[in-house]
Amino acid sequence: MFLDERDRLLPLPADPFPAEDRVVAHAGKTPYVRFDLNDYSIPHDRVRRSLTVHATDRSLRIVDGHDLIASHARCWGKGKQIENASHIEALAEAKTQAREARGMDRLHHACPSCKAFFRMVAERGGNLGATTVGLTRLLDSFGADAVEAALVKAIENQTSHLGALRHLLDHDRQLRSQPPPVELHLSEQALALSRPVRPHALSTYDQLRHGGDSHEE
Repeated sequence: MFLDERDRLLPLPADPFPAEDRVVAHAGKTPYVRFDLNDYSIPHDRVRRSLTVHATDRSLRIVDGHDLIASHARCWGKGKQIENASHIEALAEAKTQAREARGMDRLHHACPSCKAFFRMVAERGGNLGATTVGLTRLLDSFGADAVEAALVKAIENQTSHLGALRHLLDHDRQLRSQPPPVELHLSEQALALSRPVRPHALSTYDQLRHGGDSHEE
């Protein structure tokens, strides 16, 4: 019968019938979206919002509005993290730039001459990230006043090397008969214990006591 009717059958459509799960998922602080007990990576700039997941038995697409932001092969396991390498690399780059920006901001506030020093480093093709890390370490070891004075001398001498800057700082300490700085490498627990504790107002206890007295009356 099939052979008799085959010529009268309609051809199948060129596009397959769209049969997929469509679920709204919320992305929290981390760049992942959970679907069916697994976490799928998304771009780090698409967190803290509701996204739409389109899943088939083989693939998974994550959409933000009309933008397709991630595509993954569907995982049928449990508790897995499915990641796109480009998402992880972009996240690491963003974190590095954020750390450098915080370091530069601190240096600009502590040492006004560092702006001219950074400009000189950039003009000579130096690494601004490495320079930021190096200057921050010198700031922690020698203090803002000493680093600012060394920066002024380095700019006058037209030198943009951290080694030369460290030499100026060491030479200045020798002239003042001061010992070399000792760098302390403390653990996270030690740093947490050394943070200042801000006491709260004790008047709140008086309010509680008076409130209790009035309740008894």
